[in-house]
Amino acid sequence: MGVASLKIGYFYPMFVHRKKNRPGSTSIVVVKKVPGRTQYIKTIGISSDEQEIGQLLKQGQQYIHDFGGQMDMFVNYEKQVSEEYLANYFMSNIENVLLNGTRLILNQLYIRIGLDQIDDHILKHLALN
Repeated sequence: MGVASLKIGYFYPMFVHRKKNRPGSTSIVVVKKVPGRTQYIKTIGISSDEQEIGQLLKQGQQYIHDFGGQMDMFVNYEKQVSEEYLANYFMSNIENVLLNGTRLILNQLYIRIGLDQIDDHILKHLALN
């Protein structure tokens, strides 16, 4: 009972493993190390061609990323930078909309009061800004 409770809190990260086979081919598998052994999670593929092996390695990394293995800190950083940029862009546009919005409201008030009957663009500029 004590041993089982100790294992609950552990996290064993996954990684892509390149395994040489006897016929000369290479297997690409996703594994995780647990105490005392290597646990195979998924076989991504088998190939003898180095270019195809490279593609299989990328697929293995994508599998880990998609199914909760190791987290890539640079992906999160790029996402954070992108979100900050979009938030700043959004906020700067809100200020522009608010400035234009007040101008639209004041322009309607300027017309209702009847000040538009006075042909003075300086007065209009001072009243609306």
